[in-house]
Amino acid sequence: MKRDSGRVQARTFHSSADENAAKHALQTTRRERRACHRCVPSPRVAEFGSLDRTMNKWQIICPIVAMAVVLFIAVPIAGHYAMANQRRHAIRVASGGIGRELITSTNSPRLVHIGTDLRARLSGLLSTTTRVCTVLPGDDPRPIGDGRADSRLVLTNDAGEGLLIRLRQERGTTVFHVLGFRRVSP
Repeated sequence: MKRDSGRVQARTFHSSADENAAKHALQTTRRERRACHRCVPSPRVAEFGSLDRTMNKWQIICPIVAMAVVLFIAVPIAGHYAMANQRRHAIRVASGGIGRELITSTNSPRLVHIGTDLRARLSGLLSTTTRVCTVLPGDDPRPIGDGRADSRLVLTNDAGEGLLIRLRQERGTTVFHVLGFRRVSP
């Protein structure tokens, strides 16, 4: 295209769209073309590898901050679940140990108090060979349990009798409280 006193003259055109654009350009001055949407050149598509943009500092900082936020949230949550799993496992192991001690001597140094009713039930249960059947996590559902027990110890004997003992660990110690007990069938 040639310039001639503020107006644009077109050379040759290959399509009617080019021809229409050239007619429009001939009819407008440079100042008018700046404001006209038809005269604004379309953005060029950069070829692969020819991006001349420099990296903005926020393009570096934002992903790093996002990863840090995720780490500060995810790591404590994962740590909490790991500690809770370790505590549950420790309670199950301690409850099984209490069960073995009750079988051998009807007493355990890890129990705060054993009532006379429980001691009488244990004596009747221990008349034949008794073993720790299982240790269950948590408490029985209502109305038997009230959600306070950390574990339930189930002792069974060869006569087919069973005894479930609800245990709660005293926080910060290794001793347990007997919250209740009941007969169960193995």
